[in-house]
Amino acid sequence: MSDCIMKDFQEMKEYIQKEKQRGRLELPMFVVYDSPSDYRGKTVVRLWSGYPLSKATKKIILLEAGQEVSSEIKEIRNYIRFPRLPKDDKSIREVWF
Repeated sequence: MSDCIMKDFQEMKEYIQKEKQRGRLELPMFVVYDSPSDYRGKTVVRLWSGYPLSKATKKIILLEAGQEVSSEIKEIRNYIRFPRLPKDDKSIREVWF
């Protein structure tokens, strides 16, 4: 199944709220990628469900390469930014919990 590209952070926020109300999304978090192998030359923000096990969803926002996303993510909720860990995929820029 292919990714579901959301048009912007507002659409992502609405999706998160609906899924949380339905009990289908626990501890939402974002992983920001720079030029991953499936979207070369783009910045990808992928929604992850962090509970009970961390797993990627098919929901992404596709942006221009290197685009800053901090302010948009902070507007959705009080997320905290963590840098990529040394063992993480090299395309990961940051993770937001």
